[in-house]
Amino acid sequence: MPLPEPRIPPKEDLEANVRWLRDVELVKALPQRYAYGIDEKDFHVVRSVFHPECRVVGTVHEGEIGAYLEVIQRRLPLWEILETNAKRCFGLS
Repeated sequence: MPLPEPRIPPKEDLEANVRWLRDVELVKALPQRYAYGIDEKDFHVVRSVFHPECRVVGTVHEGEIGAYLEVIQRRLPLWEILETNAKRCFGLS
């Protein structure tokens, strides 16, 4: 399946172009917002990245986003322990 072309508004429609550019910038900010929420353990921020009816497919957990984020929130301390130990093993701490 070919990659679809973006639906860019006609260049004559300044208002539509400004809205489109704003939307593009908001979408581009999502990964950073997600990472910030994870780093700060602020799951209200993490949840805000996803549509309320979002479903996760193709990970260890499959299903509604709330249940997925609960698993991430519970397991995050384990990742921090692993990261700390890995840094010590490689002399990065």
